[in-house]
Amino acid sequence: MAVAQFDKTVEIGKEDEQRAEEYFKKHNIKYENISLNKGYHDFMTDKLGRVEVKRNYTDAQKYHPGLFFWVETEVGDNQGWWYKTTADHFLFFNGEGSAILIKNDAVFKDFINDLIENGDRYINRFDYKNDERYNRIIQAKCMRCYLEQLENTGVNLIKLAKRSRIN
Repeated sequence: MAVAQFDKTVEIGKEDEQRAEEYFKKHNIKYENISLNKGYHDFMTDKLGRVEVKRNYTDAQKYHPGLFFWVETEVGDNQGWWYKTTADHFLFFNGEGSAILIKNDAVFKDFINDLIENGDRYINRFDYKNDERYNRIIQAKCMRCYLEQLENTGVNLIKLAKRSRIN
């Protein structure tokens, strides 16, 4: 049973990698899928550099409604991907195929690090998600970052709405 949940996560990741490839092709971005290289990014591109693809963009209906993405700060006893990534850009997808592309530069890093340390915990609450891996439960700690918070911050963000295919 533990393998099935992890396999489902891998399957979702492959779907989003395909969506990323569609986006790259449409925008004439040359790319190489390097997700099997055990790095913390999925693609090397000519225009965006290293791109990490994640399915963690969602629309909250309750609590604090609005569009947000999760920043993983811990996985079990280890640091989460936020502290390990070397990505130049993040491509965060939702379940419907829409996405946001964010440049992982000093402005974005400083903004997120400030939210981790000083964010309003009503808005930037931490969610704890259990994942079955390797026949045990591992808990991930993720902070919510709402798109409304990124307005007028200088963060380089592009919304990609799904139509018939990704923009």
